[in-house]
Amino acid sequence: MNSQEKHEKYYSLKTKRVDFFDNVSNEKNKNDFFCLHIFTDKTSTRRLAIEQSNREYQQLMLSSVAHEFRNPLSSINGNLELINLVTKEPKVAKFAKSAHNS
Repeated sequence: MNSQEKHEKYYSLKTKRVDFFDNVSNEKNKNDFFCLHIFTDKTSTRRLAIEQSNREYQQLMLSSVAHEFRNPLSSINGNLELINLVTKEPKVAKFAKSAHNS
């Protein structure tokens, strides 16, 4: 995170029109109104959303990497089991069994 990102702020703005009432007749005066602006700091909410997104990406990457390791290892184990089943040479069976058990 660079220094600009540390100081970046996110705000939401809500604006509401507020009409003045005549105190005597209690009626709205269409020409007299003011706008009420409400600023809400959303910086921490935004940062939490970014961190959540980063965590989800990391989990996806880790699961993908784990899959890429498991998939070839499963193939190797399967082939070693197959060698154990079909080989007739004791030396090859010994090496295949040793590799399969490690």
